[in-house]
Amino acid sequence: MTLHDARYQFEHKFLPGMFFEHPEALITLLLDDASKLCSIIGDIFDYAKIENPYSPDDFKAEPVKIDENNYAIQITLPEPFTEPLSYFHYIFFDIDFKKTAYFCLEKGNSFFGNEQPFLCGWDSEGNHLNFGSCPLDEKIAFLRCLELFMPSKYMKE
Repeated sequence: MTLHDARYQFEHKFLPGMFFEHPEALITLLLDDASKLCSIIGDIFDYAKIENPYSPDDFKAEPVKIDENNYAIQITLPEPFTEPLSYFHYIFFDIDFKKTAYFCLEKGNSFFGNEQPFLCGWDSEGNHLNFGSCPLDEKIAFLRCLELFMPSKYMKE
């Protein structure tokens, strides 16, 4: 397993899987101390016999109250070194966890002459979703995710 493989497993398998299987546990962990993500990825690196290049300061989680019933958490990850590793993950959920969404802003490739990131996501069945290119701007990416999560409330008629 390479550094890329280990980080991919953490970002694209562990985190979304944890969110869809145990959302309250992941949210509690993130709000309690997001730097614990460094320990989790460290365990994956240990298993793969790879030195962990990250520090606890490389991981952040910022909660957002959208309205009385809907919330989001932006997870900031270490700078991705290759595609499809992520800059940010965005988890959205309602108060009862009946409506949930998991998004990530992934590093792009130079196929089209630039490295424009892609807004992607995961569904509860483990399917990867691609919502197209998106600027490397956490606020723009968050708003795009919000439009996807709550289109009737935030999309223009």
